[in-house]
Amino acid sequence: MPSKKNKKAAAAERSATLSASASQQVAKDEQSAPVVPTPELSRVSVSSNPPTPSAIEKPVPLPVPSKPLFEYEPPAQLEALAKNKPVKVTTNSYELELKPTPVFRYDVSVLKSFDDSTRDPIELAGSKGGDRQRQADLTEIVKVALTLEGLGNLNIFYDGAAMLFTTQKFETKTEKQQAIFMPIPSDHPKLSTSLKESQFGRASGKFHVSIELNSKQSELNTIDLLNERLDSAACPVTQMAQIALSAEAKQNGFIILDGGHELFDQKNTRRTIGKDGVEDMDGVAASIKMAQGNKKTGSAHLVMDYKKKQFFKTGPLKDLIKGINPNQLRSYLKGLRVHTTYSHQSIFIDGISNVPIGEIKLPDGTPLLDDCARVSGKPKSFFDASKPAVQVNQYNKREGRRMVYSFPIENLLVKPNQKLTQNHGEPPRSIKPELRFDLIRKVGESAKLLSPNQTLKSIGIAINPEPIVVEAMTVPKPTILYKDGAFTSPDLLNRTSWDVQARNHQSLKGGFVEPMKINKILILYNSQSYSQASPKEAVVELQSILSKKAKDVGMTIGQIDVEDLNDPDIIGAIENKMTILKTSQVKPIVIYADHTSEGTHSTLKLQERLCEVITQQVALDKSLKRTPGKVTANNLLMKLNLKYGGVNHKVRVDNSISHLWGDTSNTLIISYDVCHSSGKVYKKDEICDEPSCVGFGFNGTACPEAFIGDFHYQLPRHEQVDEHLLKLRARFMLNHYITSRKKYPQQVVILRDGVSEGQHKMVRNEEFQAIKQSIMNVFNEKKAKAPSFALLVVTKRHANRLLIKDQNGYTNVPPLTAIDQTIVKKQGNEVIFVSHCPLNGTAQPIVINTLVNDGIFKTNDQLVQFITALCCAHQKSTNIVSLPESIYAADEYAKRGADLFQSYKLKHRDLPTTTIDDSTQLDYEKITLILCFQTSSFKNKRIA
Repeated sequence: MPSKKNKKAAAAERSATLSASASQQVAKDEQSAPVVPTPELSRVSVSSNPPTPSAIEKPVPLPVPSKPLFEYEPPAQLEALAKNKPVKVTTNSYELELKPTPVFRYDVSVLKSFDDSTRDPIELAGSKGGDRQRQADLTEIVKVALTLEGLGNLNIFYDGAAMLFTTQKFETKTEKQQAIFMPIPSDHPKLSTSLKESQFGRASGKFHVSIELNSKQSELNTIDLLNERLDSAACPVTQMAQIALSAEAKQNGFIILDGGHELFDQKNTRRTIGKDGVEDMDGVAASIKMAQGNKKTGSAHLVMDYKKKQFFKTGPLKDLIKGINPNQLRSYLKGLRVHTTYSHQSIFIDGISNVPIGEIKLPDGTPLLDDCARVSGKPKSFFDASKPAVQVNQYNKREGRRMVYSFPIENLLVKPNQKLTQNHGEPPRSIKPELRFDLIRKVGESAKLLSPNQTLKSIGIAINPEPIVVEAMTVPKPTILYKDGAFTSPDLLNRTSWDVQARNHQSLKGGFVEPMKINKILILYNSQSYSQASPKEAVVELQSILSKKAKDVGMTIGQIDVEDLNDPDIIGAIENKMTILKTSQVKPIVIYADHTSEGTHSTLKLQERLCEVITQQVALDKSLKRTPGKVTANNLLMKLNLKYGGVNHKVRVDNSISHLWGDTSNTLIISYDVCHSSGKVYKKDEICDEPSCVGFGFNGTACPEAFIGDFHYQLPRHEQVDEHLLKLRARFMLNHYITSRKKYPQQVVILRDGVSEGQHKMVRNEEFQAIKQSIMNVFNEKKAKAPSFALLVVTKRHANRLLIKDQNGYTNVPPLTAIDQTIVKKQGNEVIFVSHCPLNGTAQPIVINTLVNDGIFKTNDQLVQFITALCCAHQKSTNIVSLPESIYAADEYAKRGADLFQSYKLKHRDLPTTTIDDSTQLDYEKITLILCFQTSSFKNKRIA
């Protein structure tokens, strides 16, 4: 059953939704859609496929009040890295010079009311407002209010929502008071036509602007920036400085995203090659960091990284969809913000009709296109009647319900400042270090971050335009061990790779440490999927190379069969075959060969779990594009051996961490991460119909270096992991470890991925405490000696970059480069570490923050050597990877769980539900038990 916390959260979400009054519903809908449907809009309220109401309530994720978090003191800093092969590294951190300067903070509230007294007012900015989509509108309204009060020339900067700052208190010309309370009629000549239409449509009313000093802390001082901790609940000076960073960039035409942390230059856009209606835009991610500085007494740094994003081009919607596959059009357009050619009212696309727009009629029988031609002033011949209609689902107050409105594509224009998501295809490729650093400088200068900035100067901030150079240390590379004493080392000059057939002596050939005996492999393909040449030849070549190369790595394969499913129903053929194999006395490993475009992966993995038959997919257009050779065969054999329970290689490390790693170690290593969807990107306030999935990776087998894992579902879009879930899973992982190793761990090291610095307190005070309590309960029950604990946050979600400058320009730092001084966080123990060699572009370091350390790590050398061992332990690769293996496992299990849920939901409409407080919701506990690996024969294998 769901935990008490989940019940409360779910109940709060549902009750908030169900108890909302009609007026509140109108207010909510009007914030993200036209204020009220115009007569023309109402006339076209017709749908060829109205939404089907779901039998299951989908709880809307709303903020759930959390218990107060006590301040925690980070553990003492570890002994600094030893000076091993030091190297000068150029960073993308820039020092901020600060002067004591008072800055006044004002709270902004903007309310709009309608002259029609039956309509409720709506808060656009303030405690309940501040939608980032309205930044431009709110900025215009506030500027007009200040101008009307004679304060138009005042030096201010505003976040476009609820906060405004100035270096001097202002007095209004009318009341001589230090606040503004002003109504502005919607037809005021200083307001733009587009603003009036987007906010009021054809209605009329007033904007009520309130600007008054913040009641809690009205005066800030720039120098106090050095005293704030970014993991604290309140950082008002940092927040003020962050808003000031983007003020002049905004004035120069930059788009500001991510709460002011990302700035994009929309004046210098480029058409995206191969995509109509899409533009590339250069930008930077710019964040303030409280760093150690050269003297380790504290220094404010600006960390700035180049970003390239793709934005939808403002203009006709028909230009955007020219090259889009009709089958992908619905998902491509969903959530896009548009307006009609005859109104500036924003509307959000929900989908497209199932029939051509020419076949859609209004309730009175009038063809929809006749009415569309009338309201747009275009002849009917202007519209393509064979195209589907674009559909919008929004609330109609007159009808008292949500209705579907249909529009011709030709009548819609794309609104500005909308970036593409992963739903819209491949993101921009990574770029080389020398170009990245040059673009950081160029965009930084255009954004007035690396060039004179009057706003920053007025509040006592100056940015040194020269990047900070620091001394980094080299981490000794470990030894990779194979069978019978064979060993090798990563080649740092060749992408940190090594050879599976390691040879350190003529008589030692090497091979997997624990090679498995596989009774049968069944290679499947479907010739009905291909209109041209059959893939049989490539599949037979794969059969041959696997049989030959298996012996080289020590594996034994009884037989390898090839079978053509020969069925036009590709998905059905896979399901039928897997169902047959489910009852086989000896289940084979299934290798399924097809093209990546076939989209069979989700079906294959769902059937793998339901039928408990191990599967591996190979791509004919990638892995088997050429005749498979040694590399392809070895890569495939590594995966098969791992999934069958084998160990491919081990990592030998320095003796200083032998208590943490290796055959004699006794350390339980746990990693966990959260995946919020199987690929869909949700808009703000959009109902999420899939749970968050928590993935776990841990070394729970007899081999201390082998990692397995599992996943567990929880309420949608919750980054904090449920306390009950953590306790349940921690106990399971500990018992699994004890059963496999026949002893209790002396150390427990926990690695958390995917959280920002502002969430460290939550991880330390809540998530860690739940895990520790569950583990200690087991130790107390068995009266065993309590273990030591360490908690590390390890993430790549940051902006730090490390480069080497030489006579040829900038290059990536060598693999196994670490920094623990100057640019690292002021408080606590932080290390920035590059373990790998990127295939393309600029290396992305990992940042390691130690939140708990019960004496497990004494030095930063021990810490980075431990992380290095984990990065070398990835069993599917013969390279040092960029993340610790335990985190890789947690990420892969979280993503697998999210994908399995979506696939299962498509096949099983009647998902398990539970009733809480007379409301029905999905029973995530039951769904977890159906799909997770703990309840299957895979619980001891690395299946994801």
